[in-house]
Amino acid sequence: LLERRQADAVLVERLLGELATLHEEKLKNPKAAAQALRRLLDVQPLVANARAMVALHLRHQDWPAALQSLLEGRGLATTQTERASLQLEIAQLHEQQLSDSEAAVADYLHALEFEPADQRGAIGSSARRGLEQLDGAMSRAAPLLADAVRDGLLPLIDGAMTTVGDAVRRVVVQRKDPRRGRRRDRRREATL
Repeated sequence: LLERRQADAVLVERLLGELATLHEEKLKNPKAAAQALRRLLDVQPLVANARAMVALHLRHQDWPAALQSLLEGRGLATTQTERASLQLEIAQLHEQQLSDSEAAVADYLHALEFEPADQRGAIGSSARRGLEQLDGAMSRAAPLLADAVRDGLLPLIDGAMTTVGDAVRRVVVQRKDPRRGRRRDRRREATL
């Protein structure tokens, strides 16, 4: 009975994967392909299936859906290294496709938090490289972080922030509302 259920699960997984391919490649219907992959992810909640959804969305330049699938994949990840790798992809998507420097900075820092032991390895190197590329955004973010420390929003231990990712997520960003010509406060919660 157990063997039969495992065989059925493999068959369902294969059929849903083929259905997604059929919808995307033959019928040119990426939405139907995404629905098939969604069903596959519901049946088999695996990082590999989430990555298949990410790949589909990236091929069709559906950046918000790709971001959502990456977040879902990160939630399914079973190791810190896998989480850090997915977080790095989230940061790169924010930086390159969504042009959201602030979220990218927070995401790169969060990737380092997921895998602090790897800060000298591949993930840490990629995250630091991404942060260096966003140097301009970081220089704009520095005053915001300083204000957050001054306002007591950031916990300090021996003069250093306990977790930088938490710090960036809690910073209150003031932006000018061009429609009304007045300033307003917006809390910017990074999607992490």
